[in-house]
Amino acid sequence: MAAKKTVPREMIALLVKAKRVSIMPILNSLWLADSGTWEPYYVELGPAIEPTLLAELKDLNGGLRNSAVHMLGKVGGTASLTELEAAGAKADPELRVRIETAVMGCSHSGGCVTPPARAGCGLKHFRRRARCRSAESPRPRGRGAD
Repeated sequence: MAAKKTVPREMIALLVKAKRVSIMPILNSLWLADSGTWEPYYVELGPAIEPTLLAELKDLNGGLRNSAVHMLGKVGGTASLTELEAAGAKADPELRVRIETAVMGCSHSGGCVTPPARAGCGLKHFRRRARCRSAESPRPRGRGAD
């Protein structure tokens, strides 16, 4: 990377599949240069990317900021909630929607399935009862479920 050589996508995919978090600095550089191509690989590393994304979130703008918010919604934890809610307060309407969606993602493997009191996250959306459900009583699916 230091010599600005191209990195084979297959090599990155293999390292990401093996959950080698040591690839994160390289993958972060690739993502900063082309978020659309590298976001799926980056997010596949899971919660390990949260500290890096949170450290950069304030300095990002445009597509990179949207991409970071999207990834934090998928893999971010409690630390992400505070940052996302703070960023949402001064975001444009489009970014605010992305942030709200990311906060609802909550990152408890596929969405918040335990109440925040037990999950350890202070989610506003839980207080509003939007898309959160208890692990003991899953929300019914289909018509009239809401």
